[in-house]
Amino acid sequence: MYQIVSIDLQDTTVKEAVDAIMNGRQNYISKPNGEFELITENSASKQGNGDSQKFLVIVGHGGPDGVSGTTTWKNYCKKLCKMPDEPVTIYVVACSTASEGRLFLYGNFARSVKESFQNATVWASEDLVEVPSLDGKWIVL
Repeated sequence: MYQIVSIDLQDTTVKEAVDAIMNGRQNYISKPNGEFELITENSASKQGNGDSQKFLVIVGHGGPDGVSGTTTWKNYCKKLCKMPDEPVTIYVVACSTASEGRLFLYGNFARSVKESFQNATVWASEDLVEVPSLDGKWIVL
């Protein structure tokens, strides 16, 4: 299943990034093809009519070592209302809403995502991404 997770959906920039992903209005991440699930701190809602993609998109505020104030995927997951499925492809989208620093990729968060999903392809940007285009320096871990 195509899943988008965010613990910052109340933030207008993060919400704009999520909307751009869901509707394919950005340059880097394929939009959901059929059914997808949006998982937040308080809810998990499915939309659409079926999708076999095993895709996970993590969206939040970017900082030098983390996303949305968490430094590891394990700590981020504690704030979600449910755990996502096992993905094949993962995008870590750290929005430039909180200018705490650059190069979040080299911090604990992106590495912890790769450690948790060792068989998945993990994409992350070397710097904070612009919204809504999601322009950044995307690389594969």
